[in-house]
Amino acid sequence: MAKPSALGLKISGTVLVSLVFAAAILPVMLAGVLNPQGLSLITRADEADEIRIWFEPAEVVTKPGVKFKLDVMADFESETQIIPAISAIIQHGSDLSINLEKVVYDTPFRGVTKIGTIEVKAESEGKFELGIDPNSVAVSLPDIGVVSAKTLITSKR
Repeated sequence: MAKPSALGLKISGTVLVSLVFAAAILPVMLAGVLNPQGLSLITRADEADEIRIWFEPAEVVTKPGVKFKLDVMADFESETQIIPAISAIIQHGSDLSINLEKVVYDTPFRGVTKIGTIEVKAESEGKFELGIDPNSVAVSLPDIGVVSAKTLITSKR
């Protein structure tokens, strides 16, 4: 049953709860609208900064002796830092010839960036992997983890 208020109005319990809820939420909503970068319900405190490195395309089918190009890509997502420069050594087997053993990118970046292009040639038929050793990646920032992915190369006549 509704109780009379000090002004003589009858207010039901659900209306009262709704008004209290709206009064509590309104300042948070206004803060989010007026300063969207300052208010975040999602935090990244538990995520360590890391750089990801991979080749594009991720899989190649070719013939022995035919050269092809691969882009070396990197991704670093940080709200407070940029990568000033990066270098990485490319790992490959003896059945693959590449024009660069080491990729060096001296331009600061954040986000997804092409850090180099390499030319590859399979010398024989077979399946091969081309990768980057995470321990060979050099960046001038401390405590940056490295995740790398390999490219699969299939060479057949």
